[in-house]
Amino acid sequence: MRIRMLGLVLLSVGVACLFPGTAHTIPAFFNYQGRLADPDGNPRANVSVTVTFTLRDAEFGGTVLGGFTDTDTTITNDQGFFSSLVGDVETGQGIPDSIWAADNVFLGVSVNGEQLSPNVRLAATPYAFRSAKADHAAKADGAAHADDADQAGHAVSADTATNAANAIHATSAADADLLDGQDSTSFAPVTHLHSGENITTGTVADARIAASIARDDEVVQIVRDNDGPGSGLDADTIDGMDSSQLAVQDGSVTTQKIADLAVTTSKLANGSVTQAKRGAVPYSSTQFSQFTGANTNTWTPVPGASTTISVTGGRPVLLTLNQGWVNTGTGTGNQSRMQFRYLRDGSEVVQFSFAGRTASDDAGGIDLPGGAFTAFDLNPPAGSHTYAIEVRRHSSSTGGAGANIDVSGQILAIEL
Repeated sequence: MRIRMLGLVLLSVGVACLFPGTAHTIPAFFNYQGRLADPDGNPRANVSVTVTFTLRDAEFGGTVLGGFTDTDTTITNDQGFFSSLVGDVETGQGIPDSIWAADNVFLGVSVNGEQLSPNVRLAATPYAFRSAKADHAAKADGAAHADDADQAGHAVSADTATNAANAIHATSAADADLLDGQDSTSFAPVTHLHSGENITTGTVADARIAASIARDDEVVQIVRDNDGPGSGLDADTIDGMDSSQLAVQDGSVTTQKIADLAVTTSKLANGSVTQAKRGAVPYSSTQFSQFTGANTNTWTPVPGASTTISVTGGRPVLLTLNQGWVNTGTGTGNQSRMQFRYLRDGSEVVQFSFAGRTASDDAGGIDLPGGAFTAFDLNPPAGSHTYAIEVRRHSSSTGGAGANIDVSGQILAIEL
């Protein structure tokens, strides 16, 4: 599993201390502390790792100085932190003094065989290993740099130290893994958000609430102030009544307010659609004079028996011969058969066939009421249409010269 190390080199002058008036040998090693995490930043807690340290002359790659290599095995804590002493503590063979003669020394770190990059440049403190002792310096309070001091425990500032555990101020320390022993996750950022459940009721005073946010005791008044036409307010009830309890006023529901095919039979109570509710119905009618048909097998238009109506489409048109009649006439031969039909824009809609009478039955023929010729044009397209009447003697008739048809009345077309 690939890991990454968030490392902070903690440099100190070993574990030995100098006391005023006493000389000590400077240990040739320093402390290193780092933190292991996976690629998502989660700590690699309580795992054993092998760490190899080298001292090099460049930030990237570089030559190993003095042939120095130190490999240690250590265990991370529950936050992924570990520490190790750089220098061969077991054999007592510390970092060779010759390494510090170089102008720049970089610490190379390899974790479980994976070389980390870049190498970390060592600052002033490890170079102080060359200073054997500062027996006569009890404090270095006023020194800008204490390069040759064995200890700088009382330094007010340690500007050049990568990590200065005993310094009151570490003004040049760029980053740290802990603050008073706590990880950054233990603290809240200066700018952060809280969800509602994290805020104790009553914590936010009214003075902290923006004026644009309404308080509970202000909502009702705001609603009242904005009530009325055009307010855009929507309520569950009006004067305590649900919308299902309210009736629609006559004439208030126009065609534009009803979706196509929205009003079905199941939604209408029997008898609920009265003439007053239905409103104006498209219709057209034409009164024509009595027509006496010729004795012919050819369809013959009834003069004047046509009417034009504009329909919306998708609704049937009722056709009828209003206030009129049809007389079949008589034949001198076999029984006559006569035909009657309605046309829309010159095309047949429906036709009627009926038998006449012979002369021996009734010289006057048969009178049929106009209502007997009622039919429907079921689905005319939207637009203006002309309906007309035509008649003829049926082709199978064998009547004589007197076989004809008389038509009178009014052609009526109504869109339902």
